[in-house]
Amino acid sequence: MHHNNRITILSAAFATQILRAKQSSIPKRKAVLRKIFEGYVDASLLPMMLDWMVTESCPGVSRIIAGNLGAFGSSSVLPILELLASSQFNIVNLRPMLLKSLSVLHKEALPIIQQALQDKCTSRQLGAITAVVEIFPRNVRLVLPLLRHAHWHVRLESVKALGLSSDLSDVAPLLDVMRQDRHGDVRLAACVAIQAINRNVGRSLQGVTKMCS
Repeated sequence: MHHNNRITILSAAFATQILRAKQSSIPKRKAVLRKIFEGYVDASLLPMMLDWMVTESCPGVSRIIAGNLGAFGSSSVLPILELLASSQFNIVNLRPMLLKSLSVLHKEALPIIQQALQDKCTSRQLGAITAVVEIFPRNVRLVLPLLRHAHWHVRLESVKALGLSSDLSDVAPLLDVMRQDRHGDVRLAACVAIQAINRNVGRSLQGVTKMCS
């Protein structure tokens, strides 16, 4: 009980520091963040940190937060995936740091990413595809079920991801996409992915090349 009380007190103290720091100078904001991330980090502070990151006016301060979200452990994975799917300019610029946070978690993050690929939340699915491509390319076949997703942009990103594959068995489902998908961009991406797999395995698939030309 004493330990839990201490955690609550620390969390409250850091939450107060965060609220004060957001209104202070840039050097002060950076100093407070470094103090938090170098010391005590509790998952209860994550929502506050995420809000600070997306509303912060200084890109350097936002990058410090984005690059250290992994310190919150597995609870940070789903919010990071949703942010990776964002098209907001200020968030797009944070993608390298967000991926850095995910890579710190590595094996701890992979099961959550796998689950997110099956999520009903499209933004989580898109973020999970990005995470697989950038951090877990050897697990790229995890996106195969998404080739028949209802949203064309999810199908498109899944097809692009499979271009990293070195498994010839992935050519057949991509051929189906190339022939049957109702969206032209997805069909074209499937053709490009098949050619990429061809290069990855060092084999010539001349028949497919003719179909793509």
